[in-house]
Amino acid sequence: KFPVNISVTAFSIGGHYHRAHNDTMAFKYYTEAIENLPNDSIRIYHHSHYYVQVGYIYYDMGSYQEARKFFDKTLELASKSGNEHPDNAAMAISWIESCYRVEKKYQEGIDHMKQLTLQYPPSTDVGKILMAQNMLELYMLDGQYAKANPYSDELRNYLAQGRIPEMYQQFTYEIIGKLYMFMSSPDEPSIYLLKAHELAENANDLQSMAEDGRQLFTVDSLSGKYLDAIGWFQK
Repeated sequence: KFPVNISVTAFSIGGHYHRAHNDTMAFKYYTEAIENLPNDSIRIYHHSHYYVQVGYIYYDMGSYQEARKFFDKTLELASKSGNEHPDNAAMAISWIESCYRVEKKYQEGIDHMKQLTLQYPPSTDVGKILMAQNMLELYMLDGQYAKANPYSDELRNYLAQGRIPEMYQQFTYEIIGKLYMFMSSPDEPSIYLLKAHELAENANDLQSMAEDGRQLFTVDSLSGKYLDAIGWFQK
């Protein structure tokens, strides 16, 4: 007989409820999984992954302070050597940035990201990409475009070298395009936003398609391309 692992079982059930958008039951089983981690001998999942899932639920509920507590715990666990994956630490930092972003605490987020970068320097391409995305976004939203631009350059270099995994490419193109739009560059916004829209369309990501289309509507409007802008508005 295989030994019963309560953490793995509860975590799997919680995942089913989470995908079914039943956050109450997902939270119940995720919490049970975390409570039984000391008895997890099989270790099918990284332990940091348990905490990040609870953080997601709090984030979706708009409880950003609670979400950050679990993302902080994820980061603490993921940064340890051994059975954890270094990209989990980068993901936790990215979600911590998201909490600052939705609360519009941009400068506070920038300061915290700098601190986390020193404390947990990214060691993989994914970690470096996520950190550049986070800093670019926070500086851009805070209107500090000159300070955001070096991170845009870093991401463009990664794109040119083919070092950005497919799952991170759409947002990379989107955020670079947004920065150029805010900086009133003449042609660059459309180049990057069109690529972002194409990738979102290929993935049938309607939310990103709508966001990219809205940005392209703005770019074409400001450029005097009114018919093109109307086309994006209609889409």
